[in-house]
Amino acid sequence: MFIYTLYFCKVFFIKALPNIATLFNLFLGVAGIVFTFNTQLEMAAFCIVVAAVLDFLDGFLARLLGVSSAIGKQLDSLADLISFGLLPSMILFQFIRIHQNQYFEDWQIGTPFFYESLWAFLIVICAALRLAKFNVSDNQEHHFVGVPTPAIALFVGSITLLLFDELRLNLYVAPQWQAIVYLQEKRRISEFDLQLVDLFFAKNRYIILSVCLSVLMVLPFKFMAFKPKSKSLKAHFPQIIFLFLSLLILGYFGWTHHVFAAFPIMFLLYLVMSIPLNFKR
Repeated sequence: MFIYTLYFCKVFFIKALPNIATLFNLFLGVAGIVFTFNTQLEMAAFCIVVAAVLDFLDGFLARLLGVSSAIGKQLDSLADLISFGLLPSMILFQFIRIHQNQYFEDWQIGTPFFYESLWAFLIVICAALRLAKFNVSDNQEHHFVGVPTPAIALFVGSITLLLFDELRLNLYVAPQWQAIVYLQEKRRISEFDLQLVDLFFAKNRYIILSVCLSVLMVLPFKFMAFKPKSKSLKAHFPQIIFLFLSLLILGYFGWTHHVFAAFPIMFLLYLVMSIPLNFKR
């Protein structure tokens, strides 16, 4: 009897592995939101990165073990909405407040800062719409319609980690140019670093970024998927080229000690390489 019970528990646990990974994904999304309220945006970004790994892992395990289910698909979408919809919205919401010098101020309804900050939540709205369409769609086996939500979230998370962990700037207060020059003298920040700071802290940059990322999720265009179509390498040639170029980009930015700067470049590469899909019959 004990052997049968042990066998049943083992089989049940193996079948539940994909859903367990999905639930951990959801947990990290909630934890990341707590971090954004606790002035720890870099920890929130790390939650996005780990959640993206788990999101890939749950689908991989489901296909490997042959335990895909309708409940698992719905659960995955609900977790993605939190981890890759609401969490990046919260990070961009805080970035907009930082840029407005409102991060440590009372957030009052009706002020211009209030309405400008709300643009960040366009991401979670479009993520919900995209995931709902994905759940009822039957033509996204070999490509995605609209940019996947994990890609959008990783873009936001990589920018956050680049600015906080690699440039090591105190970005809870919008940086002034005089402070950046001082940091360049003290920490020997490179000219490349200065250009990055200028790029990511121009006026209204994060409002524009929120709108652009939101639109990408609901565009009725095809984007590359990385699910195996067949055993033929020729069928996966674009994905192989993308992975090869991504490794080169990672290697270069790793050599320059800015690993997370590689992910926005890889994101743009993904968009460009997906364009030909929309011209194939």
